[in-house]
Amino acid sequence: MKYTAPLIIFLFVLFFICISPLQALELDVEEDLLDFTAEWELTEPQLELLRNPFSDYRAPEPEPTDPPPEEDREEVREEPQIDPPNFTIQGVVNRRGVGTVIIIADGDETILLRQGEVHDGFEFTHYEEGQAYFFKEHKQFRLSPGGGVDEGN
Repeated sequence: MKYTAPLIIFLFVLFFICISPLQALELDVEEDLLDFTAEWELTEPQLELLRNPFSDYRAPEPEPTDPPPEEDREEVREEPQIDPPNFTIQGVVNRRGVGTVIIIADGDETILLRQGEVHDGFEFTHYEEGQAYFFKEHKQFRLSPGGGVDEGN
């Protein structure tokens, strides 16, 4: 029992000394890889994929081309001309629960228009500081009671 611990240590050291030459295992696979490549007629990208299976094997993206000169890109979009409303505001009524109602005159016709309603393609959105705001095709118009149209942004 007295010699058990040194014996175990001796066997442990002897074991590691015996297997240390086995740790450095060298594989000569490059020659086999070249033989395989020649036999199957692999291309260089395929050979690279065999050497490193985690490499990016996708085709490279094409280089971006320069934009065409300014004279070639002469694509001017003209927005269609939107005529201002041809009706006038005769009056405004503000009531709780009802909101803002404007009275418009379109020729001989008198019409009541609430917020969100549309007349002649113009949507009445809101009334603020003495002006009614209308939108038609992303363009804003401001009308004042009694006449006057202002194109706003």
